[in-house]
Amino acid sequence: DAAEQPGAAAPSPVAERHLEAVRAIEDEGGAYAPELPQHLLGLGLAYQRQGRHAEAVETLNRAAHVSRVNEGLYNAGDIPLLEHLIESYAALGDWEQVDNRYQQVFAIHHRNYGERDARLLPALQKLSSWHLRAYIDGMGGEPLNHLLTARNLFDASAQLIQDNYGPADARMAKTLRQRALVDYYLASYAPPPPEAGLSFGTESMEPPATPIYVVNSFVSGRDALRRVVELRQQDGASTGLERSQALAELADWHQLFSRRQTALRLYQDAWTVGAQDGALSAQIQASVFGRPLALPVLP
Repeated sequence: DAAEQPGAAAPSPVAERHLEAVRAIEDEGGAYAPELPQHLLGLGLAYQRQGRHAEAVETLNRAAHVSRVNEGLYNAGDIPLLEHLIESYAALGDWEQVDNRYQQVFAIHHRNYGERDARLLPALQKLSSWHLRAYIDGMGGEPLNHLLTARNLFDASAQLIQDNYGPADARMAKTLRQRALVDYYLASYAPPPPEAGLSFGTESMEPPATPIYVVNSFVSGRDALRRVVELRQQDGASTGLERSQALAELADWHQLFSRRQTALRLYQDAWTVGAQDGALSAQIQASVFGRPLALPVLP
């Protein structure tokens, strides 16, 4: 028992109550009693609140295992367990397990809802955001794989939104903005240099061909941000701040790729849109242009 290990901090009163319930259920119904996952989850969360993430991982994994034994591999009720496991694995810096648990959450959604059901969208968005964040923060190996996976998942999210809610749905904007950020990182991605000592003099002296996803990244990101501008303009419920911000972000994109004349024109358009909102104009312009930000602006 983790709580009884020498030197371990005493469990909280909440953890003690769940420990007692777990022991009582095991005595009555055995190690796979269907009532166990609820109290193991409570115990794992109590450990999390104390910062005892290794014990939380052990307890939550046991809860997930007992649940799978009783309810099957793709039980949607396991999703909260897996999300709490992600939290503790992240606190421990175990990025491989974080990735594995995100994949499990997605697999459960996919198995239960299929590829075209809107209920798949939250899992798609969480998984794509995880891969983007993993690249930005350098978590785990294979950084390019994180980027390419994030790109494909954001594309799948955009398609799912369009199929279920239409091409003008306001939810599309966030996905397109994140997709453009992936394009920026693809454009600026520098592969690690080859290891010294592995050359045998037979390779070409020509530089390697630039991958197509790098060649297309400027246009792809630009088109995504243009679509955000169109969405804001077409959405009668969008605010002046959202419309001005969309134009400014498109201007930022051109600035990042040294298209300065186009960037200047778009910044002027963003300023003009912000000025058209009456009493809120000064507030909008201050929000969009009030302080310099390093580009790209991260989500």
